[in-house]
Amino acid sequence: MIKVCDAIMGSGKSSACINYMREHPDEKYIYISPYVDEATRIKNACPSLHFYEPTKAKYETHHSKTLDSMSKIREGRNIASTHQAYAFYTQDIIDAIREQGYILMIDECVTILESTQVDPEDIRILERAGCIREVENGTFTVGDEVYSGSTFKECMRILRSRKLYHLDGDSYRNEYYYWALPAEFMMAFKEVIVMTYLFEGQDMWGFFKMNNIPYEKIGVRHDETGYHFDANATEPPPYVRALKDKIHIDDHEAINDVGHHSHALSMRWFERTENVRELKKKIYSYFRYYMKDRPASERLYGTFSDRLPSLAREGYTNSGLVFNTRATNEYADRRVLVYAANIFYDGGRRMFFRRGGVEINENLYALSTMIQWIWRSAIRNGEEIWIYIPSRRMRNMLQSWLNQLASGE
Repeated sequence: MIKVCDAIMGSGKSSACINYMREHPDEKYIYISPYVDEATRIKNACPSLHFYEPTKAKYETHHSKTLDSMSKIREGRNIASTHQAYAFYTQDIIDAIREQGYILMIDECVTILESTQVDPEDIRILERAGCIREVENGTFTVGDEVYSGSTFKECMRILRSRKLYHLDGDSYRNEYYYWALPAEFMMAFKEVIVMTYLFEGQDMWGFFKMNNIPYEKIGVRHDETGYHFDANATEPPPYVRALKDKIHIDDHEAINDVGHHSHALSMRWFERTENVRELKKKIYSYFRYYMKDRPASERLYGTFSDRLPSLAREGYTNSGLVFNTRATNEYADRRVLVYAANIFYDGGRRMFFRRGGVEINENLYALSTMIQWIWRSAIRNGEEIWIYIPSRRMRNMLQSWLNQLASGE
């Protein structure tokens, strides 16, 4: 049984997860989060369950983490880690998970679709050698011959545990995709609980659709004993109606005119130097003049990782945070924000899902990504924040979302 707890941040999903495990101490758990810090937090919150944490610091490669995780699964240990601990899982791991009767907890929809760069000529070499074979158009798996070399070692490691999918077209010539946690891995668990928000805008939703994996939605209930998962809990927490009054979106035309075009502030838009120069001036004006009464220590700006340095300026040089950051509490003191990104779903990933008959909701994906970033700030503690969103498309999406919450729809 797979359950998806699709609830807004602050609903108590993590607390419900902790309470669930504490209330069912005889079960065996694997907890997976995108971030090591969250795995550590779960481990510390459930000391009686003796979670084992195969942190990256202990190992030189993800392969070593996989081997270590496998040994702990065979022992029936509870494990808290990132999904990379299972990057090179084997059939033995699947069999051990099924035999031990594990429950899988997935926090914040970990990356489910991965890509790797492989030259198609290398694929053809391996295919001619019998090490891999094409099972259908553009889908590859291991062949009958065992590869023992080093040149194609990483490619073969992936293929030993999952299929590689290649897209047609020169734009994606070297791009091959694979499921980070394939269907056979997920289905080996006694139960799976996914904790997220706006699930239909996530890769994992597409993964379930493409693989015909059924799931049911659940919510979170709060009572005198704390937070608990509940299939009948559908109402959001009371605080959400007030979010519209606590998130102040800047509407000054003088700085918002930079993002009127529907694709302004997209990754391609940033390729033009004059665009970056103008945006940098607008951000500086927002912090320096429009928000002059707020201390510099409260500032935070976000954009694509390779563009953070190009937008930095005195007064907020060390206040950059990548546009899709999730699950960190380090910036809960930031109240003056700039979200300088216009998010579109990656073209290769979109083509991959379309090939499987699935269309990812691009606007929902963009909204989800932006909201998660905003929730790194003081709003997570119920405090007021002020935010400048230069992209009109992204700004309108956030405003519509807040209006919807305020109306109770």
